[in-house]
Amino acid sequence: RAKSGLKRKDLLFFRDELLDRRAEILGDVAHLDQVRNDSNGDLSNVPLHMADVGSENYDREFNLGLLESEKKLLREIDGALLRIANGTYGVCHVTGQPIERIRLEIKPWAKYGIEIARERERRGMSS
Repeated sequence: RAKSGLKRKDLLFFRDELLDRRAEILGDVAHLDQVRNDSNGDLSNVPLHMADVGSENYDREFNLGLLESEKKLLREIDGALLRIANGTYGVCHVTGQPIERIRLEIKPWAKYGIEIARERERRGMSS
């Protein structure tokens, strides 16, 4: 057992969940990158109406925001996979106490127990 109290089969379950989510996100990121690249420099798609220009800019900014969000989540997932490998998965980074299993089932990349996560969120920090 790890310090988290999770058994080997639990760690394998969470690893598989993280890998599945990672593969899903990589597909999304590849698609968003393709959309971004397709819209760069192609004058045949340049809108002629000002409303279309605004809509195009909004879509581009929205996609860039999604792309950054997905890349951040990939970093979180990679960190969780590393914690599984080094035996620290499921342990709160602040308290050193096990993270509740239900929290890990909902957010398998969680680094903090729910109380610490709530406090960090209240202070405007990422959880």
